Formats: sequence, structure tokens, C-alpha cells
Amino acid sequence: PLDIVDGIGLPELLAKRTTGLMQPQLAPAIERATRKQFPDGIAAYGTDALRFTFASLATQSRDLRFDLGRVAGYRNFCNKLWNAARFVLMSTEAPLANGPEEFSAYDRWIRSRLHGTIAAVREAFTAYRFDLAAQAVYEFTWYEFCDWYLEFSKPVLQSDLMDAMLTALTVESGNDQTSSSLVTRHSVREQSSTCAASGLTILLAEDHPVNQALATRLLQKWGHHVMVAGNGREALAALDAQAFDLLLTDIQMPEMDGLALATAIRAREATGGTHLPIIAMTAHALKGDRERCLAAGMDAYVAKPLQPAELTKVMADLMPSRPAAPPLPSAAPAPEADRATAFDYESALGRVEGDRALLVDMLNLYLDSSVKLTALIQDTLRSQDARGLERAAHTVKGAVGTLSAQKAFEAAVRLEECAKARDFRQAGEAWSTLEQELQCLRHAIDSLMKQETR
Repeated sequence: PLDIVDGIGLPELLAKRTTGLMQPQLAPAIERATRKQFPDGIAAYGTDALRFTFASLATQSRDLRFDLGRVAGYRNFCNKLWNAARFVLMSTEAPLANGPEEFSAYDRWIRSRLHGTIAAVREAFTAYRFDLAAQAVYEFTWYEFCDWYLEFSKPVLQSDLMDAMLTALTVESGNDQTSSSLVTRHSVREQSSTCAASGLTILLAEDHPVNQALATRLLQKWGHHVMVAGNGREALAALDAQAFDLLLTDIQMPEMDGLALATAIRAREATGGTHLPIIAMTAHALKGDRERCLAAGMDAYVAKPLQPAELTKVMADLMPSRPAAPPLPSAAPAPEADRATAFDYESALGRVEGDRALLVDMLNLYLDSSVKLTALIQDTLRSQDARGLERAAHTVKGAVGTLSAQKAFEAAVRLEECAKARDFRQAGEAWSTLEQELQCLRHAIDSLMKQETR
């Protein structure tokens, strides 16, 4: 183990493996095998990577097949974790200027995912399944904390030092007339608009930060006040704290899903209380979904990605005396570009009610994340990580679906299905198709961005 932790050169490794043998005649064969397997010796992987590898391999009634490739992978994971922790600590050393601040939607989401991970790790430890505990920690840290939460937080964290300096200079100069306040150092601040007098107070139960941001932005544009819960348990706690006019809930969420949430709410109402309208949201438009939602006590059902026209119609049908949204503005014409085969500009623009600035923000967000997602898919294909590949394909599917990139969406669906079936031969072919579609989409977006900046 020390050679894996500290590393060892080929001459020293050969000497160690061929010295003091009980069968000296085997020394030449051992030397040839060692030179073939470790031509450059063994690299230094560190203690953390070795420990995590043993944990990931440890399960009952299983022979361990130790592979240095897995140690190398977990060394990258440990480095990622160290860099992420260092980035956060370096960006949050200064005290909060205005005292404790409320958690944003992104904070609540990552906390809900963390609670789910803690529960999974405890359950695995109880069953002595250290491999499942290691897997839960790995997937949370890599796919949710680093790939999503920190990426949303970076723009705020990186600019926060300058904000703190400007605030300090303002206070020292005695100029306290500014009405702006610092963005929190540990989150992305929710941008809230002033609610219209007739606006609804809406509880949004959704665990994915991108979907949270889009739904919140649309509802606030329509003059509603929105509170976000990361799962069903948080939604129930919010309902205990205050009254809401409407609940908009995802179906698949950690800890407590949307169906269980609706059932719990209706059980409470049976003992007294007013009826809370509930609208279900789901990306799984499968046969029977609507019936399951209605059977759980929900009042209506909309598909994801959200279509503003569909959502406003459902809200208006549920509460005809309360305006769901102002009249839709006429969409701006699409800039000239050859992108008809890459994504449907008019459909994507309609999804954000003609708000070209919001669409540009979404496109930029996609461009920022697409390189990382591409690399992640390639890594999971090389390592034949079926679960990781399925998650990555699902993430791509959601992103390109929101942009109305139908061909890329269909290719991502096929890749996700191959990952579920653990068919890596077909997955390689599916990825080749998806990669081509993503390149076409990127070229189309780049073309659009150039015209938007003219």
C-alpha cells in the first residue's frame, strides 16, 4: 500500500519484487511481468484515494479485484473535492456584511440533496455496504455539489470580494445612500420582483436548480410571489409556516416526492382546512401519469419543460377569479441564421414568453455547461459507468429539451436508454450521433449570439 500512496520507480519496484524469493528461478518471469504491467513504476496516488478505493470495493461475499485505474479515478475525485472546498473557503473568509442571510433556492436544493446523501450513507453503513456509501458520496460530490451548485455559485463568489471592498469604502466615506446590498457569499441570490396586488402566493416544490430558476422567473414576471422548496418535506414545512394560494410541484423529488406530498396535504385537509390547488409537473409524460396525479389528490397536470401558455391556462382554469398572467407579448422575430435543424428558435422563445434576454441567458448557461457535460459522457463511456452515463445523458436531455433542440433531445433519449440497459456498444453509437447534434447546436447558438450582439 505504501508504494501506491507514495509511488515507486521501476528499478526500486523490480528490486522489491525479485529480491528474497523462495523460488529464485521465477525472478526473470516476475521481472518481465512487472516491466509490462508497470513500465514507469507506480505513480503516487495518496492516502485518501487508496482509502476511498478500498471503501468502494468493500462489500460482503466479494473477492476484491484491485485496479490502479480506479485508484487514479478516485485520486481525481479527491483532488476535485479538495479544490472545491478550497474554492469555497477562500471565497467565504470575510464575515457577512449584513448578518445572516436567507438560503436561496439553490442553497435549499443542495441542502435537500445533502440530507438525502447522509441518509443513504447511514443506511449503507448500517448494512456494512461501504461500497454503496462511497458511491453515494461520490455521486453527490461530483454530479450535484461540484457540477451544479458550485457552477451556479461561482459568479457570485468570485465577484464578492470586490463587492465587500466597495461596501467597506462606502461605509468608511459616510455615504450610506446606496440602496443595494451585497449578494450572499454562499449562494446565488434569488431575484424577486414586486408582486402585483392581485398576484398569487405560490409554493414551488422542485429539486432541480435550473427548473427552479425558470419556473420562478416566469411566475415572478406574471406578478406572483414564489417560495421554493427542494422536496416534499420542505414543502410541508413551508405550508405549516404560512398559507399559499397554489402549489406547483414536481413528481420526482428526494425524501418525499410530489405524489406523497399531495397525499399528505389532502389528508391534512380532511381533518379541517381549505382546499389548496395543486398542479403537478413532470418530464415523464408516460401513460397513466395524469391518472396517478389525480388519484393522489392533485387538481391538474402540466408537462416539463414548462410551456407558459399551458401553465397559465391551467392556473386560470383552477382559479378563474385570480389572473394567472398578463397578456403575452408578441415574440420578437428570429434573427436570420441557419439553425432550423439544430433547434427551434420560435419554440424556445415562446417558452420564455418572447423574453430574448432570458433566452440568451439560458443559451449562455447551456454553452457554459456543455463542454463539461461532453467530457463527463466521454469519461463514463470509457469507464463503462452505466449509472453515471445515464445521469449525464438525462442532464443533456433536459438542457436541450428546454432549448427545443429536438434532434439532440432524441439522441440524448437514445443514449439514456442504452445506459439503462448497460449496452455500451449501442451507447457508443448513440453518443456519436448525439455529439454531432450537439456540435450543430453549438454552431447555431454561436451564430445567434453574434447576431444578438450586433
